[in-house]
Parts: sequence; structure tokens; C-alpha cells
Amino acid sequence: MLPKPLEELQKIFEAFPGIGPRQSSRFVFFLMKQPKEEIDKIIHALNEMKKEVRLCRECYLPAGSVQDCFVCSDLKRDKNIVYVVEKESDALNMESAKILDGVYFVLGENISPMQGLQTAKERAKDLVRRVKKHGGGKEIVLALNNTREGNFTALYVEELLKENFGGKEIKITRLGRGLSTGSELEYSDEETLRNALENRR
Repeated sequence: MLPKPLEELQKIFEAFPGIGPRQSSRFVFFLMKQPKEEIDKIIHALNEMKKEVRLCRECYLPAGSVQDCFVCSDLKRDKNIVYVVEKESDALNMESAKILDGVYFVLGENISPMQGLQTAKERAKDLVRRVKKHGGGKEIVLALNNTREGNFTALYVEELLKENFGGKEIKITRLGRGLSTGSELEYSDEETLRNALENRR
């Protein structure tokens, strides 16, 4: 029904997380109405993202053209306190709570027992290497979503950490009450996140 370029653009938007056919159609028609200058800005921003933005070598947050992200390069942060999250947006939302003194580690996805997802398993091994690099760690906070997949991932990472640091004093905690079952960090308000972080166990 739509011209081919618009159909292709609609399919691209549909691949975005949480975007269905109706929303992707709105995006397409919105872009159609924009002047050429605005479209050029979007194209330029995408090209710059591809050229300039890298993942932090320490935690996998976006790092721009430098090696470390804005968190890992902050000398005031305690690198022995690590908040393990699923997505970059989870870390940014936790930053808004303004009570953190540690650093992050992004798994990139949940570990699913039903799907052959490997990114999180590989990054979990990187987490172990990072903790060893900084002297064994003081506390690892499994700040993962309170969903079935998030809890399975937390259990997997916790077991991996215990295998590697079982004989050392390393505290492994999870977020406390405040996040209801099935909730995601990305959409949690600051007060709920603050309560979950302060009451971690």
C-alpha cells in the first residue's frame, strides 16, 4: 500500500523495542512532513553515532570517542561497588536516583533458558574479569528487572560470581522491596528506585 521506501522505513521502526506497526506508521508519516534540513540533521546524528560512539571497555555504557564512559572515568566513583544492569537505559535511570557511589556493568540482555542468547553470558565472564582487575570487589549489586528472565539472569550471575570469588569477602546483593514483580527499571520512578537501592539485601 505504501511506497516501497516508506514500507522499508516502517519495518526499521518496527524492529525498535516496544514499537508496533501503528507507532512505526506514525514515525514514518511524521518524518514525511519534516523539512529537508530536519531529515539531514537526523542522518548526520546517525552517521556521527556510528563514527564517534563506542562502548566503554569497562562497563559497556556508551563512551563517545574516549575509552571509558562518564561513570568509569569519574575518579570519585568506587570501582569496587558494581551495579549490574540489563540495559544502558536502566543505568541512566538509576543515575537519576542520585544515591549511587559505584559503577555499572551492562549485560546487554537477559539470559533466557529457552533461547540461545550468548551476549549476557559472555559479558558475565567480562564482569568476573573486571571484578578481579579491581581487587576482588566490595559489593556486586544485581540490579536486574524483577521479572522471570531478570531473576533467572541474577541467579546465573550470582552463581558465576560465587564460583570465582567463593573464598573471598565479596558481597552480592539484589534490589530490595520497592520494585513490584514484573516491573522494569527503565520505567521505574526515582523514588521507587531509591527505595529499592537503599533496601538492597
